[in-house]
Amino acid sequence: GVAAGFRGGRLDDLLTTYVDVQLCVPAIFVYFVGYMYAGASLFLLLATFGLLSWGPVARLVRSEVLQRREDGYVVVARSLGASDWYVARRHVLPNVTNTLVPAVFHLVAILIVAEAGVAFLGFSNVELYSWGSTIAEGLSPDRMAAHEAWWISTAPAALLAVTVVSLKLAGDGLRDALDPRGEH
Repeated sequence: GVAAGFRGGRLDDLLTTYVDVQLCVPAIFVYFVGYMYAGASLFLLLATFGLLSWGPVARLVRSEVLQRREDGYVVVARSLGASDWYVARRHVLPNVTNTLVPAVFHLVAILIVAEAGVAFLGFSNVELYSWGSTIAEGLSPDRMAAHEAWWISTAPAALLAVTVVSLKLAGDGLRDALDPRGEH
């Protein structure tokens, strides 16, 4: 996102087109295809969702960089002879953290929910503990009625929700702490 937004031109077009194509490929579909050939694997899940889920964050960062590269401090740094790499690293990137940090925490929360969803559906390694598989086990008709053992699925579902909300709040708090434009 920083490279595409700051450099512009062909690099921006190339990287933006790549991200647009990547966003058209659903990660869950790629995971299921990999699952059919390689079997259940936590590595496959993390690799698939990790490689195919960063596009929205890159687009947000690019948008923020497009705004920041025209700010006065960037123009002054360039006019004083600073290299593009120095300006991007020293001036632009720290000013994009208010967008980058919450977006990354949001992405981590989405990946946790995606893993739980895949495990809930039974498409994960049964040897690994997961909130999704525990929720599915609590709702399994083989055990007992869900209302007789409600705590088996309720506790992991509540913890999953608390984890997602905590990640979102942590991202917002860290954004406020790291924002170079904010008042400390």
